[in-house]
Amino acid sequence: MSLVQQALDLCPVGHPDQFTQTYQISDILQALHLQQTLIQNATHTISPSLSSIIVPDASKLIMSVIQDILHDIPPRLLQTNTGILLTQAEMTTHFCRSAQYQALIIFLQKSSDWYINVKHMQATISDYFQYSTLSHRWGPSESSLKDIQGNGSIYDMQYTFGLIKLQKFCHTVAHHGYAWAWSDTCCIDKTNSVELQKAIGSMFLWYQKSALTIVYLSDIPSSALPTMLSGSEWFRRGWTLQKLLAPSAILFYTQDWSPYMNSTAQNHKQDAYILNQLVHAARIPPQHLSKFNAGMDHPRSRLEWAVGRQTTVLEDSAYALFGLFDLHLPILYGEGKEKSLARLLQQILSQSHDISILHWLGKQSSCHSCFPANISSYQRLPHIQPNLTSLSIQQSMFRIQKLISSDDAYKMYNKLINLPSAKFTDYILTLPCIVHHVQVMRLRQTYMNCHTYDVQAVGLRPVQIITSRDLMQSELPTGSPYVLVHLLDRNLVNYLEEDHVMAGYKALMELEQPFMALMLVRLPQGEYKRVCTSHFIVVHPDGPVSIVNSKTAILDIV
Repeated sequence: MSLVQQALDLCPVGHPDQFTQTYQISDILQALHLQQTLIQNATHTISPSLSSIIVPDASKLIMSVIQDILHDIPPRLLQTNTGILLTQAEMTTHFCRSAQYQALIIFLQKSSDWYINVKHMQATISDYFQYSTLSHRWGPSESSLKDIQGNGSIYDMQYTFGLIKLQKFCHTVAHHGYAWAWSDTCCIDKTNSVELQKAIGSMFLWYQKSALTIVYLSDIPSSALPTMLSGSEWFRRGWTLQKLLAPSAILFYTQDWSPYMNSTAQNHKQDAYILNQLVHAARIPPQHLSKFNAGMDHPRSRLEWAVGRQTTVLEDSAYALFGLFDLHLPILYGEGKEKSLARLLQQILSQSHDISILHWLGKQSSCHSCFPANISSYQRLPHIQPNLTSLSIQQSMFRIQKLISSDDAYKMYNKLINLPSAKFTDYILTLPCIVHHVQVMRLRQTYMNCHTYDVQAVGLRPVQIITSRDLMQSELPTGSPYVLVHLLDRNLVNYLEEDHVMAGYKALMELEQPFMALMLVRLPQGEYKRVCTSHFIVVHPDGPVSIVNSKTAILDIV
């Protein structure tokens, strides 16, 4: 205690670090108290002759395992048999007094195999702290932390809509054999901004670590037909997307808390009949519903899954997706929807280098011209490339080899292999691309504030572009500030291809296919800005010769 007082003396009242210092000391004292509890409990279980040797080491190791496991679960859980909300410290105390703990000490006393002991401890403690999560549509009179914490059992409280839902949830969890339950209504202190931010950042992990997620569909009757599932509001909310994908096990319940479709399955993700309905309702392929991996694979598809979902707080439309991409970014309420989405997209592009997220339709973001203002802009991309058969590939390769020399194919390989990846630096997008300068820009018609332009760019067939912007018309071979660009990434080149000439020919075969272009306008400072259009610009190259003669460039876009 004298050391504690010395530490406090270093940061007296009024010192800027006094709060942090006190908080850290409190944690240390709590850990010491719990460790002492472990030792005392174990001493009563193990023979006195062994306790002095085994117990201190065992108690420290048990405490270490408990801390590791509790690190990745919510800081508060409802105990389903008592209906009392407990903190992690209180949960640890319950474990120290449990039959599982006593059995663990006896096992450690009898076993001398260190590896087996550690594995058994991890399994025992993990099993004890298994918990279930609730996913639902918020309704009136939801019970908050203030309503529940320190007020006894939820089973003894006065009935409200939210409390009845909480009770039913805990009863359902207990029925499935789990002692702990978590709900976003009462297990988070939403008045504490630090805790709230941590909870939002940890939400995906908490659902992923849960043994079971219960989804309560308050707008689906027990007599629901299979076609009614997709009509639930639950499938149109932003936060429920990660709560559908993160858990390995999930069960859906209807208005009266009966299992959806009266299913007896222990996991609806493994019920082929219900899984098919989920695919239709969420518009997500079954392999991602059955086993989802957070990360940067196919980022545009993940953005498409969020289209049509709404959030009460505007910034949450982006924050609710952080977990899907395994991103841990600051939660900055008040920054606005556009900025929160721009921060998300910037991180996705910087980490994945996947340029497909630059293809979208809708309102342009005020943060960057290549980003949309809303997540709803990520509609499904049109399929524009033909499915080449092995015969057509052979024919295309033979035709290209007749038109393009091996030297030019080798130059194309080197041109592509040395391209950098797309990246963001100081809000400037550095983008590798093939540049097609616009020679002709002619207004065809104007209807409902939309202008249709006939456009002719070097190396491309003529194309029509529809935009709400007034573009500068030109029919001069040079001098136009507009370009159509073919976004490039280094995946066009097969790096494992030992024959670099053949790799160049294969890249040319890919590049002569129709592609989605972006229209850019050159600014006076030499940077570029995207011209927002009301449709995807699908263009056709003139052929492999025009591609070889085209210019690759690395453009800075604002």
